[in-house]
Amino acid sequence: MSGALPASVLSLSGNIVYGMIAFAPLGPEFVGAGIIAGMFSSVFNGLIAALFGSTKIMISGPNVPAAFIFASVITKLVNTSYFNSSVNPDMVSVISIAFFVVFLSGIFQILFGLLRLGTLVKNISYPVVLGIINGTSLLIIFSQINSCLGIELNLSEGIFKGLAQISLPTLVVTLCTILIIFWGNTYKTKLPPHLLGILGGTCVYHIFKIVLPLETLGPIIGEVPFAVPSLSYLVSFYSAFPDNAFFLLFPVIVPAAFAIAVLGSIESLLTLVSLQNITRSRPRGNRELIAQGIGNSVGAIFGGIPVSGYLGRSTLNYSSGARTQFSGVFCGLYILFFILILGKPMGYIPTSAMAGVVVYICAQLMNNRSLLIIKKIFKGKGLNRSELLLDLIIILTVMVVGLMFNFIIAVGVGILVSIVVFIAQMGRSVIRTIHHGSQLISKKQRFEKSIVILEKHGHKICVIGLEGALFFGSADTLVDKMEKLVRQGAKYIVLDMKRVNRIDSTGCQVLGQTYSLFKQQKVELAISYMGPHSNQWSLLSEEGLVSVFGEERFFPDTSLAVEYFEDSILETHKDKLDLPREISLETFFKYKGIHEEHSQIILNYLEKQDFHKGEKIISMGDTERSMFLLVRGSVDVSMPLGGKRHKRLLTSTYGSMFGEMSLIDGSPRSADIIAREFSTCFKLGITNFSKLKNDYPEIALNLYGVIASITSEKLRAANLTISELEE
Repeated sequence: MSGALPASVLSLSGNIVYGMIAFAPLGPEFVGAGIIAGMFSSVFNGLIAALFGSTKIMISGPNVPAAFIFASVITKLVNTSYFNSSVNPDMVSVISIAFFVVFLSGIFQILFGLLRLGTLVKNISYPVVLGIINGTSLLIIFSQINSCLGIELNLSEGIFKGLAQISLPTLVVTLCTILIIFWGNTYKTKLPPHLLGILGGTCVYHIFKIVLPLETLGPIIGEVPFAVPSLSYLVSFYSAFPDNAFFLLFPVIVPAAFAIAVLGSIESLLTLVSLQNITRSRPRGNRELIAQGIGNSVGAIFGGIPVSGYLGRSTLNYSSGARTQFSGVFCGLYILFFILILGKPMGYIPTSAMAGVVVYICAQLMNNRSLLIIKKIFKGKGLNRSELLLDLIIILTVMVVGLMFNFIIAVGVGILVSIVVFIAQMGRSVIRTIHHGSQLISKKQRFEKSIVILEKHGHKICVIGLEGALFFGSADTLVDKMEKLVRQGAKYIVLDMKRVNRIDSTGCQVLGQTYSLFKQQKVELAISYMGPHSNQWSLLSEEGLVSVFGEERFFPDTSLAVEYFEDSILETHKDKLDLPREISLETFFKYKGIHEEHSQIILNYLEKQDFHKGEKIISMGDTERSMFLLVRGSVDVSMPLGGKRHKRLLTSTYGSMFGEMSLIDGSPRSADIIAREFSTCFKLGITNFSKLKNDYPEIALNLYGVIASITSEKLRAANLTISELEE
């Protein structure tokens, strides 16, 4: 309940505006009916969608494109011979048929969900939606000119003649409304800026009315009749159609319902994806489409205009404390309460103030989304700039079609454009880079014998960097490339999915079948940058890819996957290695170029320590000054990334040294050091190191040389890591 109240208050202005837009073709006498329809959309459509939806905090509400298509349907119906005002003034039938379109759009959405078309709908290019939003916004702004200026602009009489009759007080009310909304957005006021603008504009209007009695001051909305919710439209859907008119009106009704369903589904799915970062839950798009469809169908029976998931209201709902689906239910109930108590006060709102709100909302929609793309085009380079230009062309194409014809046709054109773009993307290779093990070694330090073997057999490891979407078309191309690499001698293949933003069920099936086929040929596969914490993990598990590969074949980064296969190669040549499990301190110093007698002296200044697997030896930021000589086991050098996430920089095995930088310069530790297995170290602290320098300066000088050599090796490893991050 705590989150529902602020969300319902925020919904008020939007419901009023979109209701007015939806009923605008019927004239000013239907403004009140439009406002009620906008309110009922949250009471019924939104309430039902919240009950059946998959996201607990989502609040649904009307939006610009759907409201405008609803208005387009009314316009077309009014202009037909059946409902032309000069022939048949029965606008109740027109409204009933318009609500039948909403009812049918809900049926379409339910079918989208049942047929599991949520992903397909989401693949409709978002620039298509932007084109529709921009086009409808322009038309809506143009439709509000008369109310903003207090004139009746007639193009046939000339624009300048109409502009000469501008009512300055009316224009001032409109501008004050816009400025108040802008101020509210800038300073983040507690009251929703749009609602604040309506209140402010209304106050300015009535002050003018009292202080300066003006006949040119525009009208107010007038009485908003409260309608008791009933199932009346369910009965009137059939009777609203004149004899034999249903099939003749079919070309208007069905495309409009489909367009509303598609646009509403896209908006809801985009909202759903945005909310997953807040709710920490995997979105269930198909279930949400069914819920939205049920909401729109039921809402249409009660007289509600179309709705979709609304990000602004949903985030406010969550930030105000909402955590359950009942928040959407209470939001609808609060709005029903507002209708009861605010019916008469809403009648005093001037049309000029409402026009200011409409203009601001439409201008903001165009500015926030499309202008951002234009800015990126001027700043972008290469492929990114080309993709943005394509997006801009799609936006302009849909806008032009919508403005020249209508936005029902524009939605159809947009869907065709999306299909063409989708097919073009299918043909694009998902393969970004290909590296062999001899080019891309792991971050695990190896002994000389191991390095020699890996240099000889490293070409058998192949790392394929992927980018984009992995679905049936691109997955098949990937398999062809892998088979070619196997014929060229690859035995170990790592699929680097760091830049894969989408994978579908067919892509999973293709990879699973390929794994089984390669297994018969004794070719091993592994996947990097894909694990239990990744967004795609649930899908991989549900489609059986995790069970086919085995969870041990999924790695958080590519270096670990390469290391896994390097170990496999070394295991097949273990008879040539004969490596000990640990080395003595004498051997350690001999390997570093220090004489045995000197190593015996250094030993007197060292402290032996054991660490268990997972135990932290050094923490990033520590100021303790000491150096460690690793004679058994291995340790990971990692960088904390926030929370429990770490970026592994290097794995040091026995025979290595770490912590030497802080010993030398006294700076805080720059990384975490964690034991990867049971490990034994010899620790040289700053106190004993100072004693060594005083007692045996020559030995200390030799130790400085060893430290410089190791630092050089680590800098090379760091350069490799930076190079990897830049790819």
